[in-house]
Amino acid sequence: MPEGFANLEQRLAAVPPASGDLSEYQDVDDAARAVAVRQLANLRSFPAVTEHLADGRLRLRAWFYDVGPADLFEWNESKPAFELLADH
Repeated sequence: MPEGFANLEQRLAAVPPASGDLSEYQDVDDAARAVAVRQLANLRSFPAVTEHLADGRLRLRAWFYDVGPADLFEWNESKPAFELLADH
């Protein structure tokens, strides 16, 4: 098995807890956005991901697609907020 994937089964078992408690969200869209942001943190816990981020071989993005108006939003970590992507 390739390096970094030896604990894949353990990592996959951690996915539901990585979503965290969503009971504070009354709006399903807000909960989905929160999960997307939390999953970025979860992905960064993988050693291979950390290594590839550090050397520039990988960039992570969180997107949220609002089906009704067909709007695509991207997480801006520096703000922190989702921003509408104008050219989608």
